[in-house]
Amino acid sequence: MVYLLVETSGQQQLAKLRAGFLEALVENLNGLVSYFGGTRLSMERGTMLFGLAASRAEGEPLSELLYRVYDLLNRNRSELSGFTAIGEEFAEEPEGAVLRHLSAEIWRSAQSDGLWIGPRVRERMESALALRGEGQFQEVIGRSAEGDFAARWKGDFLARPAVVDSLVSAISPFLQSPSGPCWIRVWGPPLVGKGHNLDLALQQACGGTTEWLRLSVPGPGLPFEQPFLSGLRADLLEQVPEYLSRAELAVWEEKRGIFSFVCPDHAFEDLHTAYAHYLLAYRRLMERRLLPPVVIFEGLHDYQPAAHELIARLIRTLAGPAPLVAIGILDCEAMPPPLAEIPIVDAPVGAVGPEELRALLRGNPRAGGRPDEDTEEILARTEGRTLFVHHLLSLGDWQAVRGEEISFALANELDSASRLILFLLYRVAGILGQAEIIRFLSSEEIVQEVVKSSLARLRDLGFIAEHSLAVRTPEAAERIAAEFAPRGFEARFADWCYRLWRKGELRAGLPLVAFLGRFGRFDQTVELFFHVATRLLDRGEVDEVLSWIEQAELFPRPLSPEEARTRDLQFALIALRASVLLQEREQAELHITRIKELTSDSVWEGGLLELAASQHHFAAGETRAALDSAKRALIASQRIEAPFLEYRANIEVGLAMLATARFKEAQDYFAIARGGPATDAGTYDLLRCQGLEGVAHFLDGNLSKAIRMAEEAKGGAVAACRREWQRFLILLRGRCYFAVGSYEKAGELFHAGSAFCRIYPDVSAAKVFAAWAGRAALYAGARTTLRTFESLEPNPEVLFFMGEACLEAGDWERAAILFDRALELLSDLPFRYQPSEVLSWIDAFASIEDLAFRSPNGTGVLYQLVRAARAYARSRLGHAEESAAELMRIVREEKLSDLDPNLPYYHFLHSLVLPEGQGEEAVIRLTALSKALKHVQEQSTRIDEVKKRQSFLQNNRWNARVLADAHRFKLL
Repeated sequence: MVYLLVETSGQQQLAKLRAGFLEALVENLNGLVSYFGGTRLSMERGTMLFGLAASRAEGEPLSELLYRVYDLLNRNRSELSGFTAIGEEFAEEPEGAVLRHLSAEIWRSAQSDGLWIGPRVRERMESALALRGEGQFQEVIGRSAEGDFAARWKGDFLARPAVVDSLVSAISPFLQSPSGPCWIRVWGPPLVGKGHNLDLALQQACGGTTEWLRLSVPGPGLPFEQPFLSGLRADLLEQVPEYLSRAELAVWEEKRGIFSFVCPDHAFEDLHTAYAHYLLAYRRLMERRLLPPVVIFEGLHDYQPAAHELIARLIRTLAGPAPLVAIGILDCEAMPPPLAEIPIVDAPVGAVGPEELRALLRGNPRAGGRPDEDTEEILARTEGRTLFVHHLLSLGDWQAVRGEEISFALANELDSASRLILFLLYRVAGILGQAEIIRFLSSEEIVQEVVKSSLARLRDLGFIAEHSLAVRTPEAAERIAAEFAPRGFEARFADWCYRLWRKGELRAGLPLVAFLGRFGRFDQTVELFFHVATRLLDRGEVDEVLSWIEQAELFPRPLSPEEARTRDLQFALIALRASVLLQEREQAELHITRIKELTSDSVWEGGLLELAASQHHFAAGETRAALDSAKRALIASQRIEAPFLEYRANIEVGLAMLATARFKEAQDYFAIARGGPATDAGTYDLLRCQGLEGVAHFLDGNLSKAIRMAEEAKGGAVAACRREWQRFLILLRGRCYFAVGSYEKAGELFHAGSAFCRIYPDVSAAKVFAAWAGRAALYAGARTTLRTFESLEPNPEVLFFMGEACLEAGDWERAAILFDRALELLSDLPFRYQPSEVLSWIDAFASIEDLAFRSPNGTGVLYQLVRAARAYARSRLGHAEESAAELMRIVREEKLSDLDPNLPYYHFLHSLVLPEGQGEEAVIRLTALSKALKHVQEQSTRIDEVKKRQSFLQNNRWNARVLADAHRFKLL
């Protein structure tokens, strides 16, 4: 039996100060010994005795166990205040006798901190450990370079001991005691073994563990989120909640939905927050295991700029007492700008030189006994690229090949299954994972064991990376695809991917579109492109979609005239919606003209044109045309049973109804669309339906129903990571509570909206929330509100609220000046081309009241409110007749809808500017007041919750004043 005794010096003090650390240490020691087949025999007062059966302790396992124990204790030397461990083999003896004997040896031979081993254990080591000392018991100071390499990397030609040593020297200081945010740059030419040798160096420096995180992309051009999503570890995701505080867990539960990437619109911010918590949990997990937290970013030169920025933020975010050890692997020395600002430690890896190659040839059986004189020839053919050297020596005959030809020649010698897998891995980079590949090959009657064996062979030869399915030699794989794929294999594979997507079992993205396009699947490519581009536009990824439209490689083969027409039509339809979203009215009109030229007699194509035209007409304020186009799109969808077209057409009809103040009908159409089949209606459409239905109830006066709809929609917005809609729903709820007179609750929501704008930056929205928070405080009775408004940018909405504050203070003259300035700014605003999908933050009325009550010339509700308030202020300055005329124009000549929620306000102000005299003047005044009263009462009847209805009548400031005057003049 081999015994190991471990004593820690400051056990009692450590238990008091850092009980968690001590528990973690014991847990790690137990785990290590158990992993190598041993067990803990006793533990008492800082002394632990472990035993390992002699039959399980031969050579490498025992040396590895001892080294890992040494490394674990050595890395935590300062926290332990010293430690001593001693290992030796004894015949069968009682545990007490062994314990006494080893304790005596500690006092006699091992008088300094460290791990010591006796002579019988040394015999089993085969020179695997580096030792120090002259007596019977010698101190372990590390691994033996020669023995370690021979034992651990036997047969691994990609391993380069000199490179491993240099990497260990570069990274060890940061693994042992990281002092702040730092970036370790491992760079050098492609295919020289940077990633593989970094793995070996980390194993050596971290005591054999492979617990680090690895992020990578299979090639350039993939979305910025690709490395973060593909690098998620399922086991770690399950453990995250265990390592977060209650507050952190609440954030994590809200943000982790971003990893599904259903429909995010602020993906960068959400991914940063969610991934930061993921890495925080990882860091704490590693701290518990007494290991450094290491994150490797492989192929960093192929990441998108947004990914570089996100990585830089993550490193800074987690730069606390135990910062991440961030390692980037690049094919070039130049660092991406955001990461170049972080302190960098260089770890260059060059090509193999003559002396190193000779050592590798001598020390590795795969070299086949190559003589030293072959070295120059091998270097000339491989340019010192480790992988090419490895492939060259693996070839049966290598006299006629060099560079990429080497890898192709070796691939040609592979069995058919391995060639097929290599071809697939090249074709599906970033699209399919290993599970999907195995699933497809099973459908080709290639059994899973053969697939797994082939993958292992490809990894062994270095064709694919150890920790991912990235192909290291894409040029060779491309030639394999061209020359060795069986007839019909590519077509079957393309059909399989398409069927998988149609069944909802394969996530669709633009790489999949390009993939099908390369196979010449025109109809499938067009269908998939329209679907993917539509979803990307739903997320607001307009620039990405437009850039793909400009890429001809989506359809690389020559197209027939009909195919070219279909492609151009699909592109134009997507470009039209993109132009509407970008608020480019003239460009949208050009696209409509082009689409009309391209549209055939197809009902589907005609329906898509009408749907897009409806969206354009609505943005342009052409309500009648928008409704007609939406109805034609709806009819077309019903003729051909096209659910996608039907539910989107229902939304557009609902919007047209909203624009004509037909709120009940609008609610019906939104409800129909919202109740569509879940498999057809996308997350974005369901969310829009809920939000717009809430707006329809707000405008219809059912404020309590609007609040419930907004709260219900909030859950969908959070789950889909649609932060723009989440922000808008905060505003809508705040406006509802403001309307019912719950000013404190409204203020809380507006302040929440301001905080939201700090997390997801939006300057325009932040201004709206700040202004309304001030207005809510004013209406709630605050006295310092004017000073709050003065700190804000004086836009029309802020000027209006400032004028209200002046009215409250009786400063009529200043109020009139502020209203004049607001009207001047509003008059200078150009006509607003306002898409229904773009939530406008010009003011809080733009995406609510202005949807229904915008005037034909484009002026919104705020313009009318300022006019009315200005007239009232002017009446107080002696211009009563002029003010009465202005208010008369607003309530009579402007032809305002009887459903306008501000109508009572206008009529009441009209009554206030009229004299209280006798005769006809009194009748006109009472008529205006009675109209205000009538509208207040009618609006209150639409509120379906009693408490909110009462609050609307009693707590809403203007409604309360209307009722008070109505009592005074005996109208109630």
